[in-house]
Amino acid sequence: MLGNDLIIKINTIYNLGEEVKFFGVVEGGFLSENYVLKNKKEKFFLKKYRPSLDLNRIREVHKVKKFFYQNKIPVIFPYKTRSGRTFFVWERNYYAIFPFVEGRQINMIKARKLEIKSLAELMAQIHILTKSKFAQLINPRIFDWDKNEFLREAEKILKIIESKNNKDKSDKVAIKLINQKIKLAEKNKAQYTDFCFERSHILHGDFHERNIFFNKDKKVIGIFDWEKANFGPRVFEIVRALEIIFFNYGYSKKIFYQVGIFLKKYNNLYPIRKEELRNGLLAWYLNQVHSLWVLNEIYIKDNDRVKPLLDKHRMFINYQSKNLDKFIDKVSISF
Repeated sequence: MLGNDLIIKINTIYNLGEEVKFFGVVEGGFLSENYVLKNKKEKFFLKKYRPSLDLNRIREVHKVKKFFYQNKIPVIFPYKTRSGRTFFVWERNYYAIFPFVEGRQINMIKARKLEIKSLAELMAQIHILTKSKFAQLINPRIFDWDKNEFLREAEKILKIIESKNNKDKSDKVAIKLINQKIKLAEKNKAQYTDFCFERSHILHGDFHERNIFFNKDKKVIGIFDWEKANFGPRVFEIVRALEIIFFNYGYSKKIFYQVGIFLKKYNNLYPIRKEELRNGLLAWYLNQVHSLWVLNEIYIKDNDRVKPLLDKHRMFINYQSKNLDKFIDKVSISF
């Protein structure tokens, strides 16, 4: 529950029609901390930004939101304070208040063609708007991997787990996963620079169905959570979205069929070469082989909220390491 002093602060600096009160905590999200506020007329969404986001980064994120909002992308845009700002600071944390969206969030296993096509259309529109333009809006994030740094961090995490007297199921899964990733990384000779990807588009950065709202007609009415916005290769946004939106549920015939719908719609609106997509899929796999994000959150930062992602990441590594070439071929011929 929010402290009363923060509620007083909000009612002082915002004009939301009537005074608001704390209504509830928003469940879900692995790093976020969000709340629902309410007055007699309506509800509001209060976002608390992660401590890792400094003032400059939050300014960039809000600048990107404003750009897309002004260009008719259905961005859920924050309310302004009485002084015209789109966020505020309280006890060294940054907050913003947004409209509370009553739209639907979908489970992609049950998604229909119209919903999948609407997702692809939204991504294409975001990319088309910023093709080789507006790099000044946001600093680029690096997608590179460093084998030596990965190996050092992997050994560090292994030592932490091995030092535990009582290892649970997750610990045993983590040990197997890290050892598997070490073997894969040691075999890999490719570097990110070998792919010659061009940073050429503003990316949402966390494009998946849990950040997107649909209306009853299966059309997108809002996209949220731009904190990972980036200026980079659009193919990385595409392949990351394929993994999180679709392959997160497995590699069945139905999933590949859905992926084909998504890619065909995107490609019709903003064509992408098959070779670029293939390189993107390979680079994303190698990026994930060298990634320790989930394990760092669990064992370095003591963030148990991300534990559900451990099995998902293990599924990805197990499947891709055994079927990578066939997987890339299957995705590439789906559109």
